[in-house]
Amino acid sequence: MKLHVIQAEYGDCLLLTSENGKNITTVLIDGGPYQTFVKHLKPTLQKLPKNGKLDLVVLSHIDNDHIIGLVELFEQIKEEREKGNKELVKIVKLWYNSFNHLLQIDEDANTFFKNSFLSLNFDSDDEKKKMENSVTSIIMTGFQQAADLSSLAKSLKVPVNPEFDKLISANNTPKIVKLNEITFHILGPSEKNLEKLRKDWRDWRDKKKLHHALILDVLQILDKSVTNLSSIMLLAESNNKKILFTGDGSSDDIITALSKDSMLDNQGKFHVDILKVPHHGSDRNVTPDFFDKVT
Repeated sequence: MKLHVIQAEYGDCLLLTSENGKNITTVLIDGGPYQTFVKHLKPTLQKLPKNGKLDLVVLSHIDNDHIIGLVELFEQIKEEREKGNKELVKIVKLWYNSFNHLLQIDEDANTFFKNSFLSLNFDSDDEKKKMENSVTSIIMTGFQQAADLSSLAKSLKVPVNPEFDKLISANNTPKIVKLNEITFHILGPSEKNLEKLRKDWRDWRDKKKLHHALILDVLQILDKSVTNLSSIMLLAESNNKKILFTGDGSSDDIITALSKDSMLDNQGKFHVDILKVPHHGSDRNVTPDFFDKVT
């Protein structure tokens, strides 16, 4: 396996390849924020062999520092296809957890947020304006891009989560998916975390009296929890080499998943060749215990 770390400034954009003779397996994990695609990802993909393909594209979660480059990639391919030009790359399948499936909601994100929050009665125009700004901010963090990605994948006939029942998640035993020479262990998000997100949402929705501060709390739940707690976390393994992709997930969840799959050794440790640290190294997502156990 080879891991190509593509410049993505404050985001993530990673290209994983594995070769077996003339057969090359290529996996793109996240696409970075604005400018990543044009400046860095597109030139990288142009260097793939002729008739190159991405066997798998993974969006770890729907924050804009992970999703925007993928939306731009799909848009480029759609534009090339409509013009009858050679496409930059063929995408075989996409893994990602959509906002709608995460919270079991039918409406698109834009409509959902506006119907949920902007149809309420406000005490003043100033309070309504604050809410409009908050809703717009939340939509722009990635939820609208996620809706765009879903639409583009459907338009390009790219299968989404074909090995899963709508959502990618880790149950009591992490799911294993083999992609040619690469074996993926799905470590997260956990079903427990996803159910917590839905419960937080239901609890809020069922409250009788709403006020501005409470609604802002819910927007924070949607912004932070939905994106981070729902991160797809993967262990990629090939020829006894291991790479751990953690998205913006929680280190505790990773240890729990490794424990359930009996992957920790007798000392309770797990060794990887490359670790992509959770949430860009934020100390809100990792504990000293994690770095003691995952070496």
